[in-house]
Amino acid sequence: MGIMTIAHCNQFIFHDVVADDEDLLLTEEDDATPLSTSLMHERIMDIIKNCITVISNNNHPVIGQCYGVDTGHTTLHPSNGELTLRMEEPETPWAPPYGLPRLPVEVWERVIDHLADDAPSRIRSSLIACSLVCRFWVSRSRYHLCTHDINLRSNQSLLSFEQYLKSSRELPPRIFRLIISTKPGDDQSWVSSAPIRLPKLPNLNHLVLDCIDLSLQNVHFWRNFTLFACQYLELIGVRYSRHLTLSRVVSSIQPKQLRLEDLKLVEGTILNPGQRLSSCGDKFKWLELVHAVSEDWEDATTLFQGWTMSGPALHKIQISVHWGPASAPTEGSFLKEDVWRSLAHMFQPTCRTRDADITPMSVSIQTTFFSVNLDRDLHGDIGSPGSDRAGLEDAPPIVRQVLELTCEEESSSSLIQPVIINLASCRFDAIVLKVAPKLWASSALWKTLDDELSRPRYATLACIDLIPNWTSWSMEWLDSDQCPNDVQFNALPKCASRGILRTDCEEWGCGVHGGADMNWDFS
Repeated sequence: MGIMTIAHCNQFIFHDVVADDEDLLLTEEDDATPLSTSLMHERIMDIIKNCITVISNNNHPVIGQCYGVDTGHTTLHPSNGELTLRMEEPETPWAPPYGLPRLPVEVWERVIDHLADDAPSRIRSSLIACSLVCRFWVSRSRYHLCTHDINLRSNQSLLSFEQYLKSSRELPPRIFRLIISTKPGDDQSWVSSAPIRLPKLPNLNHLVLDCIDLSLQNVHFWRNFTLFACQYLELIGVRYSRHLTLSRVVSSIQPKQLRLEDLKLVEGTILNPGQRLSSCGDKFKWLELVHAVSEDWEDATTLFQGWTMSGPALHKIQISVHWGPASAPTEGSFLKEDVWRSLAHMFQPTCRTRDADITPMSVSIQTTFFSVNLDRDLHGDIGSPGSDRAGLEDAPPIVRQVLELTCEEESSSSLIQPVIINLASCRFDAIVLKVAPKLWASSALWKTLDDELSRPRYATLACIDLIPNWTSWSMEWLDSDQCPNDVQFNALPKCASRGILRTDCEEWGCGVHGGADMNWDFS
């Protein structure tokens, strides 16, 4: 009879594993902190106790036959906080390293299986530690790691991953999220061949291209990446020389959701300022949502000034541009006519069909200055009993287009009118202005805006909603002795005379009609 004790296995590293193991399995943004030795030891001991208890109770036949162990007499003896296993010590084909107990490989694999069911924040660090213990643990650890992010950063990591996937038919279907990333100056020739070198990934759902320079890819890049068709595509830090290359990537992969983050022109590229690429027709068959993120206004405007994104299923485009003090654009750059007309083109593409005009659509841009949202929705229940349109099943649906501007407390009032003018081609039924109360002190703003909204091109405008944008608890109406309605109707007399001005003084904290004494819930 022999006595064996379990050691702290997360400290052990077996150097004969594949050299690129960590390069294959870890991502740059992975900030999971490995567990401490004591915590890893405690968790693995608990798992082994459960595993061997089950084996003892069920008289596990496979382990008994392979290792000559009478499992019916296997017992557990906790001693000084350590797991002690007493059993016969037959000759075994596998000698565990670092003084670990001579448990059958099946028991260790079951331990790894339990680690794979651990808390999401700890799974990767635990499995990666197990994959570096010894050769016999690599296969099971990698099997579970396949369901997590796979990051290919070089030709060598691609080769290692290719060989691993081809080692078993069970592995390719376990790949759900794939990251292909490079660094500036790295060799990128291997990127184009990745889809044809890897086995088919039938369940690939999410593809990330990080810091790829599209101008360096060969002519087969677009055709090869049709093999990576998936529902979610992310382009992060991608460099491009023409908008057409971006469009070809999207049309090759045909995602439902597209995320664009910090895309930049290749240095030295000069674009034709009057040229705009339009993605009309069925080029993007399944695309439903586009989310573009940038920290530079010029980079963002260069992207959507030259590319009108559209598609038969596309119904939402979100653009977020938040810059720091050092990179803030000038008012002239922010108010460029082409920038805002590009948004109007996305909302109502010039190549749109009649059906597209009655399809819900939302285009929004959030900036440090203020936010703008263009929304088209259908209203009215066609043909429903009791409705005004009952029996008019063949009549077109009621379409309502709304422009909403949200101004922060520090927003410049001079930005509001130019933006509305540049978006006026969309023919809105309603304009919603969410402004801070202090902006009502700018009488010049409201006079020019009142004159603008009275022009014939706003003939379809049915209402102007004035809503306060409460950005702090301390904000109050300008003068407690004045009703906000009176101030606003006097500021926009032409709109008020048309009966399209809508406002509620209680929402503005009216001191005349008791609104200031109300307890507002800003949650």
